[in-house]
Amino acid sequence: MNIVKKMNTFYRANLLLIAFVLFLVACTASAVTAESVSPTITETQITTSGSASDPHIYGDRIVWQDDRNGNSDIYMYDLSTKRETQITTNGSAHFPDIYGDRVVWQGDRIYMYDISTEKETQISTSGSAHYPAIYEDKIVWGDYSGGSDIYMYDLSTEKETKISTSGFAEMPDIYGNKIVWGDASGTEIYIYDLDTMLDIGAGGYARIYGDKLVWDDGRQDNPDADPISNIHMYDLSTEKETQITTSGSASSPESHGDRIVYTDARNGDDNIYVYDLAARREAQITTSGSAVAPAIYGDRIVWEESRNGNNDIYMATITWTEEPPVDDNNTDDSNETQVTISGSAYNPAIYGDRLVWEDYRSGNADIYMYDRTTEKETQITSSPDAQTHPAIYGNRVVWQDDGGEDDGWVNHGIFMYDISTNKKMRISPTELAYDPAIYGNRIVYSSTRNGNTDVYMYDLSTSKEAQITSSPDAQTNPVIYENRVVWQDDGGEDDGYINHGIFMHDISTSKKMRISPTELAYEPAIYGNRIVYSSTRDGNTDVYIYDLSTSRETQITSSPDKQAAPAIYENRIVWQDDGGEDDGWVNHGIFMYDISTNQKMKISPAELAYQPAIYDNRIVYASTRNGESDIYIRTI
Repeated sequence: MNIVKKMNTFYRANLLLIAFVLFLVACTASAVTAESVSPTITETQITTSGSASDPHIYGDRIVWQDDRNGNSDIYMYDLSTKRETQITTNGSAHFPDIYGDRVVWQGDRIYMYDISTEKETQISTSGSAHYPAIYEDKIVWGDYSGGSDIYMYDLSTEKETKISTSGFAEMPDIYGNKIVWGDASGTEIYIYDLDTMLDIGAGGYARIYGDKLVWDDGRQDNPDADPISNIHMYDLSTEKETQITTSGSASSPESHGDRIVYTDARNGDDNIYVYDLAARREAQITTSGSAVAPAIYGDRIVWEESRNGNNDIYMATITWTEEPPVDDNNTDDSNETQVTISGSAYNPAIYGDRLVWEDYRSGNADIYMYDRTTEKETQITSSPDAQTHPAIYGNRVVWQDDGGEDDGWVNHGIFMYDISTNKKMRISPTELAYDPAIYGNRIVYSSTRNGNTDVYMYDLSTSKEAQITSSPDAQTNPVIYENRVVWQDDGGEDDGYINHGIFMHDISTSKKMRISPTELAYEPAIYGNRIVYSSTRDGNTDVYIYDLSTSRETQITSSPDKQAAPAIYENRIVWQDDGGEDDGWVNHGIFMYDISTNQKMKISPAELAYQPAIYDNRIVYASTRNGESDIYIRTI
């Protein structure tokens, strides 16, 4: 929604945050000078109704409100199926948002529609609720009853919570445990991390993704001058603010990964621009002069535009040109932090500010967690069994239980711990379950319960398990993102257990497809439309990526070293380099490739680094550089 508050603004510190705000002001960056770089822009018109507005995008799905029938309803377009769906029919639905399978909107209350179950649910009880936003199980909105405040509903606990109490809070957004909103006066932006509220500065329309908060800001030196509005960004991990635009006419920012989109009337008309933080460059997306309300997901930008006199939704897919050269030797270690000192930590995973790993410090494998926000370590498990291979998503940690000495090390299956409720539960209904992965309410794992290894999925929202594969081959190492489950097929007894490559099952369509064009492909990981894996097809192990939106595979590495264990988040792929025959297969550490900039860099400053995982701009890995195995994190 194109809501912009152009006001003169200023900084104000509350008593608890004086030192913080002084530090913030000291670290404020000067305006960024953008390079003049023209990306390749492929534009698609999504609607033809002439009455569409307020688009939002997540993955392959775009939602918007549309008045085509004289009343306002919510519609959705799926880019993968090229199919439009009308979500509401009551004629009074506005301001949609989408995350995964869930669409929320404002009617006489806040409502949610689950695409996978085709079920609509009323979320708020107040008739004054407005402007919802959703992330995972949490829905936030503003409410005008008794002032203007922010409320949150947790779908997992079915509990509504009042977040703000000022009576002047409006237009919230949410990412992870962090909720942001603007003050109704347009002078302050607040962040609430479900523990602590921070007043970080001046502005109106605020949005958050990962550690990056963006907003339109009207501060200026001369209070008598005409109002201006520029885009600013605050990085929570570095506590640094950066001014993105200098035109004085930019508004309505949204961000995803390293990219920020916004409307700018610098030439007298409204057009959409994108700024790439990694490459430090800006590009103009539209030229019609009537484009507003942008939203972004990965390489896709959507907006509303009235170029033909009618209001429709358009989408652009962007590919940057004039990329910087590849750099194999960027080994700056100033942003690396050692997380553990036990000397026995392995298999790290990361989500947001939380890291989990398996640790043998007590002589037995247990699961530990470290929260970067609170700087606190927590032991999750403490039984005599060996708990290994943890994974984390939101407040949920899953692992496999490999039994103990008392029971002959027989695997007991998959278990989960909910951080928010402090409760542990069994996930797999039987023993012999391995390699868990989690996304939202769904947990996938492999199981040999029937004498053959197959992939299973457990849905926390329905408390039901589903078998995903059933062939005589062994399907292992499953991963999941939204409705897509990916695994490696290791063959069967009939073919000598020759690996057949990477496969995917789409939960929403019940269709299975081969991902890797050849055999001998391993260790898949998935984010959005992209699947990465290692392959030994040419006699050497390299990293490859398959893009579902283009049905195209690309080779990422090609050196004589062995590159394995890839992971992916947005445009970034990480892996471990295990050396080659020429150097005795000595591990060279963790490396990263950025798809958007075509830049490769070394992540671990030392060799002997393994098992990388990535979330946003943070990469975790285990390293035996000191003769023992500890967990490290690097922020890039």
